[in-house]
Amino acid sequence: MITVTLCRRNLFRLLCNAPVMPVRTSFYALPEFSLLFASAGHIQCENAAFIAAQPEELPLSFQGRRCVAILDSSNSALRAAAAQLRMPSLTCGLSGADTFTMSSWQRDRAVISLLRPLTAFDGTVVEPFELPAAFEIPPDPFDLLACAAVYVMLGESCPFHQLDLWNLP
Repeated sequence: MITVTLCRRNLFRLLCNAPVMPVRTSFYALPEFSLLFASAGHIQCENAAFIAAQPEELPLSFQGRRCVAILDSSNSALRAAAAQLRMPSLTCGLSGADTFTMSSWQRDRAVISLLRPLTAFDGTVVEPFELPAAFEIPPDPFDLLACAAVYVMLGESCPFHQLDLWNLP
């Protein structure tokens, strides 16, 4: 089980294809991970992915067996805050230096790229890949990449293993 902290409502829609509930802080159990809407304070759990586009979206402290911050790489203050917490990070952005990026972006599709191997929460080594994604309403690029990062961190349970195309709502 992975606990994911969210401060961005659109990520919820992408992660579970469900309507967004009108609540400020809630906990939702999904088959492979849990979602926590919060401006995260002190987080303690076994596996955690902290999705952040701004420094205030990071937890004040965290404790767990495996934790990773999924960061918007365009925010240098955010990267510095994660480094100060000594939090392992996966960066999402439009640079070749990022862990997750897009090799193409169009109005109704994108190609998500994992640029370097990473170790998922279950110990699986995930090799670089490209995955086409199609959508009717373009998601925020960071939200799309962060969502892909969460799924990849599932390792063997990642739904991308069986996909040639990721169809988003």
